[in-house]
Amino acid sequence: MKVETLDEGQERKRQRSPNFPSISLEKSLTFIQALYVKYKLSPVALEVVLKGLSLSPTSSVGMQIMAALGAYGLIEIEGLGTGKRIKISSAAYKIIADKRPVSPERDTLIRECALSPNIFRKIWEAYPDHFPPEDQLEYELTFTYKFNPSTVRDFIGVFRQTMDYAKVYDSDIIGDENQLVEDSPMMQITDKALSAKDSVVTRPPMFLPLAGEREIANFPIKDHTIRLLTAGPWNREVIKKLIKYLELSKDDFPNGDEQPENSGA
Repeated sequence: MKVETLDEGQERKRQRSPNFPSISLEKSLTFIQALYVKYKLSPVALEVVLKGLSLSPTSSVGMQIMAALGAYGLIEIEGLGTGKRIKISSAAYKIIADKRPVSPERDTLIRECALSPNIFRKIWEAYPDHFPPEDQLEYELTFTYKFNPSTVRDFIGVFRQTMDYAKVYDSDIIGDENQLVEDSPMMQITDKALSAKDSVVTRPPMFLPLAGEREIANFPIKDHTIRLLTAGPWNREVIKKLIKYLELSKDDFPNGDEQPENSGA
């Protein structure tokens, strides 16, 4: 049996993962929108851009965000060193300027940006038809792509959010493939909100967004995945109201192991 020495253990901890965006594509586009509001399409000094986004020019966080925008192809970089200037790319401008509720052209650009990071494209090429099982993906990231184990979960989170936002795996159901997503409490809440005038909202069983909707959150809770969609502008005030609505509606949810009606149990 090989005993790992202290130096070997330290080297393993120092292992660098392949470069990948630190934030999702959707979040990156919020920065692009903010840049456009402030500077339109003009090239702007990097330090000015960082300050304009309320990021410290001396902070690594700001540089990580700029690296993510570059990895997705959302910005173009001119010059070097202190003369470096940033401007919004043509693809990024077309995405944020296209306000049509349904736009195949915008969807195509978003998908291309989502697959621009080299490591994202490699994984998609290995799994073009479905999102890989997380345990398999963790293994491959660690042993095939040589990720530092401490960054694997961060990568999977950003990769999943980006693939979902870009609808790369449109037919993929996250979670229990035998459970219809429209039976979930979050599905019921969304339909109640959209049925304020007693209209009937019909969704496909894959729970794809309706025209004009977009996903703003996707997070696991135990053995479930909660997806939060919005059909309009959202901010902290909207989130606060949603939290209050959930609190008021919690008595309508099953308790413990109690199965909801029509669950098939």
